[in-house]
Amino acid sequence: LNELKNLDAGSWKHNIFKDERIPTLQETLEIMPTNIWLNIHIKDNREIGQAIAELIIKNNRLHQSVVACKPETARAIHDVDDRIKICNMERSDNSTLYVTETISMNYNFIQLKKRADPFLPELIKELKKNGIRINFYGTNSADKLKLLFSTGVDFPLVDDVSEMMKIANDLGISAVTPKFGENYDE
Repeated sequence: LNELKNLDAGSWKHNIFKDERIPTLQETLEIMPTNIWLNIHIKDNREIGQAIAELIIKNNRLHQSVVACKPETARAIHDVDDRIKICNMERSDNSTLYVTETISMNYNFIQLKKRADPFLPELIKELKKNGIRINFYGTNSADKLKLLFSTGVDFPLVDDVSEMMKIANDLGISAVTPKFGENYDE
């Protein structure tokens, strides 16, 4: 951790980010608004999952935290508190089996990805029918973003946030005004 904390994590992107440091999850939770979703993506590890669950609870972030992980880690997280929202990351494809398992495991979110799938609209309808929110990994295309929103994707994961926010705004999806330090009730 000390080695990582001494690294310059920002200058590769732009000079204005020179000397930016990698925050811990605790440090990140301390500065994040209370009214936006926090997508906490972790690799499969029971102990890390439980530690993350404890941090979410300690920081009063149950209402906005989603832990993207595989089922083994999800079980460890739910051993700490079953109110923590889970995004299924078990499969790397957009298959019917993946959707069926997500529904049967009672997860709150699923992450689909940019692989072409002719059945994607039907899969999304099934997920929405079951109250599952959808993250979609991988687009920076205005046309693809429009398609994703029109088919029911809740959260497209993008790299070019400012450009994609312009497209979302043109579609009538406005940015949330961040709230800090306020108690937030779902």
